[in-house]
Formats: sequence, C-alpha cells, structure tokens
Amino acid sequence: MWKKEITDTLKQTALVLSFLLLMPMIYLVNHFRFPEADLSFLWYIDWGISFLISFLALYLAYNMFSSEDSDDALNYIRSLPVNKWKLLAIKILPRLAVTLLLVFTYRYQIEYRFTLGVAGMSQSAMLLHRFTFLPNTGIFLMIMIAGFLLGISDRKNPFLVVALAIPVLYMILGEATIPRSMYVNTYHWWYGHFGYMSHNVWRSMIFLLTTFLQIYLPAIISFIVLIPVFKSWDASSGKIRSQRILKRMAAPLTLIIALFTLNQLHVF
Repeated sequence: MWKKEITDTLKQTALVLSFLLLMPMIYLVNHFRFPEADLSFLWYIDWGISFLISFLALYLAYNMFSSEDSDDALNYIRSLPVNKWKLLAIKILPRLAVTLLLVFTYRYQIEYRFTLGVAGMSQSAMLLHRFTFLPNTGIFLMIMIAGFLLGISDRKNPFLVVALAIPVLYMILGEATIPRSMYVNTYHWWYGHFGYMSHNVWRSMIFLLTTFLQIYLPAIISFIVLIPVFKSWDASSGKIRSQRILKRMAAPLTLIIALFTLNQLHVF
C-alpha cells in the first residue's frame, strides 16, 4: 500500500506542478499587455510556485481517496487486515512529506536569495514564507487530516467541506490578541514572584501562549472531537459519517466563529 500511495502522490504532484510550464507564456502576455507594470519573470515564478504549493496541499488532500472512489473500493480497504491508524499514516504521510519538502525547499531558496540581496518578491511568496516556520507546519497536517475525513465520509457534501475548512482557515487568518491590562498585570505578577524579565522576552512568551490558546487550541479541538468517528469507521454509509462529523464539530466551530468575530470587532 505504501508504494501505491507514494506513486499516486507523485503523479498528482507532477500534474499540479506542470502548470508552472505556463509561467513563461503568462509573463510574455502580461509583459506586452502591461509594460508599465515592470514585473520581472522572477516575480511570476514566485507567485506561481507559492500559489501551486498551497493548491497542491488542497489537491492532494481532497483526492486522497480518488482511486478508491473510482473503483468503489473504499469498503474493500476497510476489510483489509490493516490497523486504522496505520491506514491513516499510509494515506497522510506521503502527501504531507511531499508538501513540506516543496515548502521548505522554497523557503530555503527565498532565504538564499535574501542573502544575495535579491528583491522583487511577490506578496503571495512572502505570505507563504511566513507560514513555513515549524509551528505552522501543523496547518498542512490539518489539511491532510481533513482530506482523510472527507475521503471516508461524503467528500461531495459542501457543508462537510466547509466545516473541515473552517479550523484550517482560522489557523491561517486568525489573529491572537491580549488586552494591555492583562499583559501588564501578568507581567507584574511574574516580576513579583520570579523577578525581572525583559519586556521583549515577556511579550514573545505571552504572544506564543495567547496564539496557542486563541488560535491553535480551538482548531485542534475541532479535530480531536472526531477521533470517535474515525475509531468507529466501518462499512456504514459515508453520509451517516458525514452527519456524525457535522454534529460533533458544531460546538467547536461555533467557538471558532465566535472568537474570530469578537477579534474582528476588536472586543478583546
């Protein structure tokens, strides 16, 4: 099974990355149509790669069970003497590894070009660079888990797709905030009990803790509550599993939407 999943992953990756062959044509067309823009070919390559890596993660996740769907073999997989957790790893790890390999390779060449003083980065390239730090690789893992859950249920259900996408989008778009009064009071409490600490160090600690509690924890909980659905995966209808997933995610998604709304209204 490992060989099949790795082969499928490489084929799907090659299909997505083949769109980079269109970059020279897009560059030439825009160069003649909008000469005043003065965008370099390197800018188009940056934009194309950053977009395709993001699209690749979504494409690999959504098509995780595409071959089983075409062969109507999902129930056959469940009949195999393979542990559910092992099957999860077989499906997710090759796709996650390919995505992270491309992400970190792209990040490395960006950093290398910065050392050479190369300018002209596209905004999309800089945005991707921001999300390649180790704590944020969890976003790609969440995408793959969402794709697996879609594959064993009803991935054509738009409500299920939206429900599984909300925690991932919240991890990307959500912003952690902490009231200044709370920041000051906690700093004075720390100073009173443990002594002096640099404000910069304290600010970083509070930011990391607040980010985890406000952003990552609610998103993680929305997937943790689905473990019983995964453990009880059997030959029952995918629509039934979809309903169970939506019911279990109702409360965590409500919390995420509330936190995001309050943040946008600057309540905190």
